Amino acid sequence: MSKVKNSGRVIISATCFADASSAIELATFLAKKLKLEIKAYFIEDESAFGATNLPFARATSITGGSSKVTHAEMRDAYLRDAKTYEIALSNAARTAALNWSFEQMKGHPETLLVDARAKGDLILFGFQKLQKQKGVIGVIQESELPNSELTKLGASLSRTLGLPLKTVTVPVCNPTEDVLNFLQDNSLTAIIMSHKTALSLGISTVLEAGRCPVIVYDTAA
Repeated sequence: MSKVKNSGRVIISATCFADASSAIELATFLAKKLKLEIKAYFIEDESAFGATNLPFARATSITGGSSKVTHAEMRDAYLRDAKTYEIALSNAARTAALNWSFEQMKGHPETLLVDARAKGDLILFGFQKLQKQKGVIGVIQESELPNSELTKLGASLSRTLGLPLKTVTVPVCNPTEDVLNFLQDNSLTAIIMSHKTALSLGISTVLEAGRCPVIVYDTAA
């Protein structure tokens, strides 16, 4: 672990290495761009571990096969992923000359939206990218109070990755339907939104609908 010097952070949230691997490269870019350190969390999803106590609990592989999974087997897999995640992050941060730290914690992805955020932080939620083709950078803005920093960050990421940028403006009072339509109608490489919007929609809902990493960013807490 490197020594921490900077005030702002790129906070990575992941519950498995597949999700973490989709976020590490993006996190290093954001940390360099915004002059932030990286704080990575590997979350032990309590609901997933709790499900192993159910008689019908099954683990599904990427090839489509399934098998019975025990709490001990899930714990072993979690610890292997944690070690792989920390090594991959260490290598990426060292190459980019970035300060970084790594921590394992119990909770849910939503936990970081409430507990880990401070002024100047950006939270990056990893999600394994299933489709191989490149997509677009999606920015979700509130109609009543658009955040120019979200647009700037999206434009920078769009230029760097050579991908189109699309923005959807949604009403604060009831954004869910418009956002879900936007996420389902576009092949997305990353989604950018404010902390307020993420809380309103539910980060798990956005991750499942967009099926790509989600960046939650505000210039002030």
